[in-house]
Amino acid sequence: MIVLLGKVFSFFFVLGILVLIHELGHFLTAKRLGVRVEVFSFGFGKRIAGWEKGGTDYRISLIPLGGYVKMAGEEAEDVKGAPDEFQNQKRWKRALILVNGGFFNILLALGLLSILYVQGVEKPKYLEEPSVVGWVQPDSPAFKAGLLAGDRILQINKRTISRWDELETLITTSPREELKIVVLRDGQRKSLSIHPRTVTSYEIGDIGILYPLPPILGTIASGMAASKAGLQEGDRITAIEGKPIKTFFELRDLVAANPNKTLLFTVSRGGSSLPVRVTPSSSSGKGVLGVFPLMETTVKKYPLFQAIGNGVKECFGLVKLTFSVIRKLFVGKLSVKTLSGPIDIADFSYAAVKSGSSSFLRFLAFISLQLGIINLLPLPALDGGHLFVLIIEGILRRDLSLQWKERIAQAGFFLLMALSVFVILNDVLKRFPLGK
Repeated sequence: MIVLLGKVFSFFFVLGILVLIHELGHFLTAKRLGVRVEVFSFGFGKRIAGWEKGGTDYRISLIPLGGYVKMAGEEAEDVKGAPDEFQNQKRWKRALILVNGGFFNILLALGLLSILYVQGVEKPKYLEEPSVVGWVQPDSPAFKAGLLAGDRILQINKRTISRWDELETLITTSPREELKIVVLRDGQRKSLSIHPRTVTSYEIGDIGILYPLPPILGTIASGMAASKAGLQEGDRITAIEGKPIKTFFELRDLVAANPNKTLLFTVSRGGSSLPVRVTPSSSSGKGVLGVFPLMETTVKKYPLFQAIGNGVKECFGLVKLTFSVIRKLFVGKLSVKTLSGPIDIADFSYAAVKSGSSSFLRFLAFISLQLGIINLLPLPALDGGHLFVLIIEGILRRDLSLQWKERIAQAGFFLLMALSVFVILNDVLKRFPLGK
């Protein structure tokens, strides 16, 4: 129950911030352009507190899920002819008011990312390392295609790949595409073709490879083989029975093949090389040490202007990724299960809150950016849909009839309801799939 309440609170908190910032964009722009704003509400439903100033009712409402702005003459049927009504403004003013809701969400994302770069961004070290394959899972798509540990991936579908973060992003967002991969092996370029498989309930792409994880020990389980042998966190295993060990996966596989057999480990510790005899215990017929690899991270801090530049660069990268995902969804190259609704967002929000301020701010920035982009798409009921109507009216040099606008509004309402039902059911089915 505590976890459920935590998820609900996190969801309301995250969405409340994002919607409030969005509406603030509409509000400030409308005020600046001389449009009378009748209501600026924090939350929805019944008014429980507030004050009036400058013709605007600033209120706190019962349901704390974001908020809303109500402008005078916002709907065609509410127009009374006053010069400060929304519908009586020039089209460019109405367009600017509509755009600035999503624009404020994008600005929030940029601001949060810039703050993160100033205070220091912690990332797994491997993400910025060269795209060299460290391990290939047996019987995986990569294994069947002939990809080998030590191969450096240079290109995927003619796109240059240099780092592991680029490699991971492209593979996970391409579950239904044939990947034409160019690798560098022993100084020669080789071309391979790999068909990714789908993994997790979100059906993301995977080919069965991992990065070159160094054979450095992290957490050691008490009472297990590694602990009994005297191995310590930070130890680097350089050889086993005289065989050089370059990755943690080589260590794991060799140990797994030798349950209950004493092995001579060569351990690098504090600048010295030590011999340590270890007898892996047996679990389901495989050798087990009881250790986890050390996950190295890097923390980089930047001066303010460089941090802003990095924030802009990351925002552009996320925008590009978002449109790539949207395109793949429309052409069927990406499963709709990758979409997330309120249940997913509640789970992610709760996890981000528990992970600390940096994780939470990054999550908030990501969701804010997605909200800003999606809201500006030319779909009925969204700001982008209203903006699209304004563009059409500008081309025609006349307003569309009230009847047409009502039809568009109705279509938008039903589309929005259908989409809401779909993403909620999608969230549920990912947790309780049919047939299980």
